[in-house]
Amino acid sequence: MTTDLNRVANKVVNDCLRIKPGEYFWISCADDYYFKFCEEVAIEAVKAGAHPHISISSDRIFMENISQTTDFLKEPASFASAITEVADVHLQVVFPRNPGVSGGLDPHKLAAMSSAGRSVQEIVYKKNKDTVKQRKASFLYPTPEAAASYGISYEIFADMVWRSLDIDYEALRMRAKKIAGIMKNSDKVYITNPEGTNLEFSIKGRPPFIDDGVFDEEDFEEKIYMMNLPTGEVCVAPVEDSANGVAYFKFNRFMGRDLKNLKFEFKNGKVVNIEGEEGAEYYKSILDNQTGNKDMIAELGIGLNPEINRVLGELALDEKIIGTIHIATGENRMLHGKGVSSFHYDLVMDKPTLKFDNTLIMENGEYRV
Repeated sequence: MTTDLNRVANKVVNDCLRIKPGEYFWISCADDYYFKFCEEVAIEAVKAGAHPHISISSDRIFMENISQTTDFLKEPASFASAITEVADVHLQVVFPRNPGVSGGLDPHKLAAMSSAGRSVQEIVYKKNKDTVKQRKASFLYPTPEAAASYGISYEIFADMVWRSLDIDYEALRMRAKKIAGIMKNSDKVYITNPEGTNLEFSIKGRPPFIDDGVFDEEDFEEKIYMMNLPTGEVCVAPVEDSANGVAYFKFNRFMGRDLKNLKFEFKNGKVVNIEGEEGAEYYKSILDNQTGNKDMIAELGIGLNPEINRVLGELALDEKIIGTIHIATGENRMLHGKGVSSFHYDLVMDKPTLKFDNTLIMENGEYRV
């Protein structure tokens, strides 16, 4: 499959990130497979008058790191912290070339790596506390290895990714704004699904965030500084101690491990029990080794991308599927919540029925607004 990388790079730099003259632009490249694209992005940034810098890693380097001791892995990410301090914009092309390499990794070591990354997290939160001073975006680049790990052909996978990037952004934005407008004036959220979900919580006083793939003045006014490409969601930080009930998630994936038919029980915002057909014990072990408000509800997200229509086990795509929602626990200060943690992960729920107070937003995965 042939893709015009220059056209995509131009769109990312000028339409999505809106790079400005004189800005310092950090491009994180997770593997040399992505380098050609990162190079095109850097060239477009230079044309825009910015100063790009590309850092590059690989799956092999990641696996060598993870093989070291937990003490080694806990050492602060000083290089990343230093460049985070000066970067005005950060594009992360950091998804593993082969997601399968991370399957079943030691939870203690994953927690240690998360702990090391907290120093970078804190710099980002501090820089953007009062006004947006650093824009961040992640970019999913399709690889044959990733397609194989999801059990589909590379052609199908790549086609989905590139189509989901080349959408009608204005149409997506208008639907997102309509949902966000209802969110702003709502208190209670009610969620059910065919598997047995029956969950409610409050979003009273919490601002909704629109991830529409474009940084604009409205985002800066609302202190929105993060987005994903492919894009397409509205999200909000629930009131942390308000969630009660159960949530069922049919299929997700975490660090290469399948999570099937998970049941989360919430009481006063906290996850008090996790059960499931597959992956429940592994997910619990991940949570047990994280820090802070790791098991408090952190996010409700609503998927809006019309070109993503099947669950693969790749969260960057799955959480944007039109007609789905996702729920996370852990860190949520980026959504103006109060949760502080080394952990944040979204679990996608399909065919939900979603209500804000008395307004029906979605019924069995079909939008009603």
